[in-house]
Amino acid sequence: MTNSCVPTQHILPARQVRWTRLGAGMGYTNTEPKREKIRAAIEQMDWRDPDQLRDVLDAAPLRLIVNSLFDSGRSWPLVAAAVIALPDPPEQSHGFTRSRRLIGLESVDGERYVLLDLGYEVIDLRHDHPVSQEVAR
Repeated sequence: MTNSCVPTQHILPARQVRWTRLGAGMGYTNTEPKREKIRAAIEQMDWRDPDQLRDVLDAAPLRLIVNSLFDSGRSWPLVAAAVIALPDPPEQSHGFTRSRRLIGLESVDGERYVLLDLGYEVIDLRHDHPVSQEVAR
């Protein structure tokens, strides 16, 4: 009896992440602690059918971004969305509070966008898309 060890190939799902220049340039993702806070919030996101978040997605100015990313209002490419509150950083709480939240959008091809909604403007922070990695075992 021979015992031959043949390596097995496994394909592991992964995501390729890219932080945007806009988010870094405006100071929202320019340091690792800021990116870590956003990554932690993304992990807590509850991804849903976009129709369940229609009130959020249809509000200005977010509606303009959603329409530009997903082909001028045709909603079929948008398959999932998520919203999560992001606490104000201590350096920005000068006696007033402003609501900040992350908006997640996922297309039919698995591309994800993470936007920072400040109420009066929306900042594109991060894009990621699925990739496969082959791993020999």
